[in-house]
Amino acid sequence: MTRAAVLHTVAAVAIAAAVVAGCGHVVGGAARPASGALGGSSTTSAATSSTSGAASPPAATPALTSILPDADQWFTILGRQPELSALTVQGSEALGRQDAIGDWSHRDCLGVVDLGLESVFTAAPVTAVINGYPVFQTQVAVIAYADPATSGSLFASMADRWRQCATASVVDSSTTPPFTSNIGEVDATPTVVSTTITMPGSYQQVFQRALGQAGRCLVDVAVPVSAGPGPPTPTDAAVRAVAAMQDKAAAARC
Repeated sequence: MTRAAVLHTVAAVAIAAAVVAGCGHVVGGAARPASGALGGSSTTSAATSSTSGAASPPAATPALTSILPDADQWFTILGRQPELSALTVQGSEALGRQDAIGDWSHRDCLGVVDLGLESVFTAAPVTAVINGYPVFQTQVAVIAYADPATSGSLFASMADRWRQCATASVVDSSTTPPFTSNIGEVDATPTVVSTTITMPGSYQQVFQRALGQAGRCLVDVAVPVSAGPGPPTPTDAAVRAVAAMQDKAAAARC
């Protein structure tokens, strides 16, 4: 698969607008014009798709929510007291479809810029999805597949794509002015790939992005880099969030 700290009320209005429009661009609590898209969420801008063909979540999948970091883990990851929100297990309809609109350069890099895209994560049948904001402005998507072999194959392909998209500028020229997302350098390990996304402008936003394999699941994270008062966001916060979920994957039946 981003503008540094957004005021809580502004984020709430932007997210509400995305729900109504069905095509807003929301990542980690930050919003962009509705003609573009970044970071679909089951509670915000994800649109329902009748063509995804996802299986219904199996009876065991409620345990999937236990893969999310708890309050103490979020405090360690973000360096500040978290504002937690409960998320639920859904199907692939919870994935984002924001790439279906706009006039994009580097369309193949939208999965780096935008979290939890349906077009990226449904290359294999999806059994369950969590997608939303467990912590204010921090977005997480957990996508479950039939087995670790499937998620591992998909992760390898996505990691290659992230590496190919390093330093690319993804521009939506359908907006006035055009909307730009600059991808930073990409770091990769066998199970995690990460980068930063910078949205330049008068109110610049920067987000950390990380994607990892956690058992039969893929976990996709966007963390806003705070530019306001208070402790700075750790430079590896998104990677830490992925690592925490990898550690909890077995207990969450991922």
